[in-house]
Amino acid sequence: MKHILIILFCIPILHLSLYSDSVSDAWKSLENNDFMKAEEHFRNAITTDPKNIRAIIGLSYVLEMQQKYAESWNMYKTIQDYTQNPVPYFYAIWLNPRFSQNLRNPKSGAQDILKKLTQKADNGGSLKAMAHEMLGGLETRYGNIQIAKDHYKKINALSDWTIIGSFENISASGFNTMYPPELEYDTNAVYEGKNSAPASWYKPAIIKPDYWLDFQAFFPERQAFFYANTFVWSPQKQEISLRTGTSGALKVFLNDHEVFRDSTETNNDFDTYIVHTELQQGWNRILIKVGYSEIDRCNFLARITDDQGNPIAGLKESSVKQVYTPKKPDIVIVKKNEILESLNTIIAEHPDWYEHYFVLADAYLRNDKAIEAELLLKELLKRSPNNGLVYWKFLDAYNRGRKKDEVISTYEKLASISKDIPDAVVFKFNQHLDNEDFDRAEDMLARIEKSLPKSELYYNLRIRLYDKKKLQEKVIQTAKEAYSTYQENWGFTELAAIFDFQASRKRDTMIAMYKRFLKKDYSEVPLIGLAKTYLEDSKVDEWEKTFKQLIELSPASPGFYFQMSSMYTQLQKYDKAEKMAKQALTFCPSCNVYWSKLGETYRSMKKNDDAKQAYNQALKYSPTDYDSREILRELEGKKSIFTLFGETNRDSVIKIAPLDKDHPEASAVIVSEKIHRVIYKQGASESEVETIIRVFNDKGIDYFKEYRIGYNSNSQTLIIEKAVTIKQDGKEIRADINRNMAVFKSLQKNDCIYVKYRVRNFNSGKLSKHVWDDVYFNRYFPLHYAEYAVLVPDDMTFTTTQQNMGIDAQEKRIDEVGSTMYTWSSRKEPGIVYEADMPSLEEVGKILRLSTIPSWSFLVDWYAELAQTKTETSYEIKEAVKQLIPHPELLSEQQKIAKVYEYITENIRYSMVSFRQSAFIPQKARDVLVNRIGDCKDVSTLGIAMLKELDIKADYVLVNSGAEQRLRDILPSIAFNHCIIAVRQSQNQNPLFLDLTASNFPAGVMPGADKNAFSLLIKNGSVQPIVLPSKQIAAPTITIRGIVNFTDDNAAIVRGNDKITGPLTAAFRSAYKGKTYEEQVKIMQSNLATDLPSAKLKTLTISGLDSLTSSMSFFYDYEAPNVVAEAGTYKIVRIPWRNELQTDDALSYEKRSYPVKAINGLDTSYEEITMILPQNYTLLEVPSPVELKCPAAEYSYSITKSNQGNLDLLTAKRRYIQTKTFIEPEEYDNYKQFYSKALKEDRRQLLLVKNK
Repeated sequence: MKHILIILFCIPILHLSLYSDSVSDAWKSLENNDFMKAEEHFRNAITTDPKNIRAIIGLSYVLEMQQKYAESWNMYKTIQDYTQNPVPYFYAIWLNPRFSQNLRNPKSGAQDILKKLTQKADNGGSLKAMAHEMLGGLETRYGNIQIAKDHYKKINALSDWTIIGSFENISASGFNTMYPPELEYDTNAVYEGKNSAPASWYKPAIIKPDYWLDFQAFFPERQAFFYANTFVWSPQKQEISLRTGTSGALKVFLNDHEVFRDSTETNNDFDTYIVHTELQQGWNRILIKVGYSEIDRCNFLARITDDQGNPIAGLKESSVKQVYTPKKPDIVIVKKNEILESLNTIIAEHPDWYEHYFVLADAYLRNDKAIEAELLLKELLKRSPNNGLVYWKFLDAYNRGRKKDEVISTYEKLASISKDIPDAVVFKFNQHLDNEDFDRAEDMLARIEKSLPKSELYYNLRIRLYDKKKLQEKVIQTAKEAYSTYQENWGFTELAAIFDFQASRKRDTMIAMYKRFLKKDYSEVPLIGLAKTYLEDSKVDEWEKTFKQLIELSPASPGFYFQMSSMYTQLQKYDKAEKMAKQALTFCPSCNVYWSKLGETYRSMKKNDDAKQAYNQALKYSPTDYDSREILRELEGKKSIFTLFGETNRDSVIKIAPLDKDHPEASAVIVSEKIHRVIYKQGASESEVETIIRVFNDKGIDYFKEYRIGYNSNSQTLIIEKAVTIKQDGKEIRADINRNMAVFKSLQKNDCIYVKYRVRNFNSGKLSKHVWDDVYFNRYFPLHYAEYAVLVPDDMTFTTTQQNMGIDAQEKRIDEVGSTMYTWSSRKEPGIVYEADMPSLEEVGKILRLSTIPSWSFLVDWYAELAQTKTETSYEIKEAVKQLIPHPELLSEQQKIAKVYEYITENIRYSMVSFRQSAFIPQKARDVLVNRIGDCKDVSTLGIAMLKELDIKADYVLVNSGAEQRLRDILPSIAFNHCIIAVRQSQNQNPLFLDLTASNFPAGVMPGADKNAFSLLIKNGSVQPIVLPSKQIAAPTITIRGIVNFTDDNAAIVRGNDKITGPLTAAFRSAYKGKTYEEQVKIMQSNLATDLPSAKLKTLTISGLDSLTSSMSFFYDYEAPNVVAEAGTYKIVRIPWRNELQTDDALSYEKRSYPVKAINGLDTSYEEITMILPQNYTLLEVPSPVELKCPAAEYSYSITKSNQGNLDLLTAKRRYIQTKTFIEPEEYDNYKQFYSKALKEDRRQLLLVKNK
């Protein structure tokens, strides 16, 4: 077939070669971005030879760029007259505006071409079927539904399906999971689907008229996989083409054997994937698996044809289970797209035929092959540099590839190339409009008016500009003018109709305008607009009639039945509401919203038993349908499930609540805090929290007047039931509520605040069945009464641990819900008295932890599943690594790791999103690289992917980052707020941990927030959390050496050298990197002024600043006046230490209740200062060396005398080493004494005496 196509192309190729000069001139003009000249050359070529296909194509693309779509199409369509095989050319521009915007114009010839293609098209038969599909769509919009159906039928698609779903595909994790439908076809079986909902086979009521099976019409879940099954009977064993197109990832099975797979989620056309295979004699099972997690659609169309795309005689199709023979086909050949192959052949043989690059790029893009199109255009740009037409086509490729930065930069490039490219002008218009720079926006609009006067684009932009400027009269005037010019534009029609209603307050004209539009364009949106208008005009019968037309037009849209049911319920037409809800459920029996609507209808009809059944069905498919749970209890005559915990007599509690005299040490008291959690059998859970707080003074008022409720907006919903200030006389004042913030007004001393809210959980995937909680039983305020109670189903196991407390749970059997209530409570808990440098509340608080997650390895598997597809490589990643490390064989493993680390930390913008507060799922590595922005898990994903290209394996590490938190008794839970990676090293059994958010840190150096952090390694075999190392590559040290020369006027001239290592370098790089020399001097001068206010910096040199080495050095000279004090014949000198110890507030207590958390980011500080003594002066007494030690630190100090020529020298040395972070209360006295002595030595002054 390929050979035949090449022969067919030979005729135009030979002809074109005779008339190439003008075409070549046109492309040279395009390289100079002289579009008018290029157009002139193309037209000259066509005038000379009307059959010059190269010129026809080139001119058509130039005109399309100028948005002259009619003229572009009129030129392009002539191709059919000058080549024996125009198919590749029409295939390529199937979705382009030059074609699509002329389809509904019978005079354009576009419909004639479609009709010709239904008779004779490509040898593979795909375009013939596509032409029928497009004609079907056109006839539908003309209102010719039956003619449309006739066209659709000629597609010859498989249509008798049973379907099943949904199955988990969170983060594209389900592609390689073998779900039960791949193992058997049992129409009686009920499987566990996504989020534990039941899944079983059923036959959909109807599929779309064009035979695309849209899973979104039949299943409510997103990020899911679905299956469709049918049986095909063949009279004999025969070879066939099994053809599919899809939105989503795809697997195709024939007789229980996989014959095709593509894990890439794309939106493509039918016949995108063609497998040449065979049917067995008799019945054959065909199973289609389609899923999505990243794109917004999920559907497929499948056909069985011969190799020419024709139907095969004698085949029968049945959704009913048949007896078939599971057998692997002898023939499975995935065929290449012959049209793409033929276009590639032309370019390979004629690489200077640039217009064919555009045709091939469009052919790629119509099937979501964005990378292929991008690479092709890059090759063209090399051959035709700075060509604006090429950049314009890049917009399509980058948009399809979701490359936002490249799209924006390309728009900017086009705007710089020419002032007249409409797409670039509109881009700049939007920029100026967003910035409210109306003058510049007007300038852009003037350009559009000049190039495309009174066009739809012009009117759209003009209306937007007037609207932004709040010029309502001009908006109305322009909208009416636009409508009168373009009555087939729905946007203009709707806007003009709305303005007419606002003026007349009557809807008659609006209805007439909508009806008139529908005669020209019979489609969903105007029908919905008409129905809405009828309803607003109280014309219920007309609304009903219009909705029936909608259903006739789109019979496989259960949402229309649902909308009708909802409206019938409001109109109290319950019989019709019931009928519509049931009709919707024939499409989507697992849709809990439809079941809830049916339950609501039955409830309104007083059919309580039927309502209960409907609500129970809703819960079966969606355990987190908490509204249905609540209504179901009402129908059963029961109060809220939270009443099972007992109810608080708020007034009584406040009456006996402590007053300020009871807690003179406190600014407020938490009178009562009750947390009640209900866990349902399927794992859904919700909590009710009730808190009463009394404030004693201004400090307490300031602390609690703005009350923020913590919750995770990604997986929880918050319902604030009540938030009030309760005055001492019992009067209530409602708080102002904004999302999760309650602001209490008129709060005074001894007032109480009362907050009651619910949190509903919506965990998904493997976490959907599980619950975890951390509950605090003390705070920094006295806690008069604390209670945590949880209702646990009988068949659910859970684990608890307690930190710094030992409270026995009270158990109570609740037969009504088949659960046991466990309650932990405490009374009169004193407030935690804050101590400087104490550990966090998470470390020292009294905490109850509860979890139903069975093990840490469960969480390892959970996250590995979430992230497994995100580190897949791509063209962009391969290219980035190749450019970064062109010769990997010349670098060591450590050098490669460092290169990747530095590339990511320097080039990817860090977007700070807490791991815990995000949806856990990282972006694809390719998307992080392309968009150059990401949070911790995103940059970790990119790091793993880039290292993988270098054959270096790395794993995710979930981290609870902080200030070296010492956490105990942590149960399996999502106890993490950060993500890094662990690189497997070939020469070291220990991994190298890399934090790819740690900008300015050397590779492998541990940032302070990661040191000794509680972590979980996401690697096969990891079963327990780990603690990250405190240091890897280099410890945080500072070494300072200096020479001091004293002047006669008691000033000191200092020449110093500071060497900083490890994580300390990051802070210095952050401060000094990218600054001018003058700015660096200013920063250093400011640092010196802390100890020596009058010091003046003379010189400064910094090494290691711009490279991420593990150390950097400062070389400097400064002069400090008046550093030597005189007392008679004595001089008093204080050693100019640069890093001397400071008074520590943490050591100001007599005793401590909590440890000192000694975090200063420094392991070792060493200083060596050599002082040249003033002439005729000597040290009165050489201090004895000092060596101090305690369990947490070491300190040494010494002074030595020496001579160098005529100079008397003193060399002072000090070293401070921090060996331990936590100083326990029992170690406090020892450490305090140690630190006091070391501080005293640091501040020792030297007495110089004049020589006699």
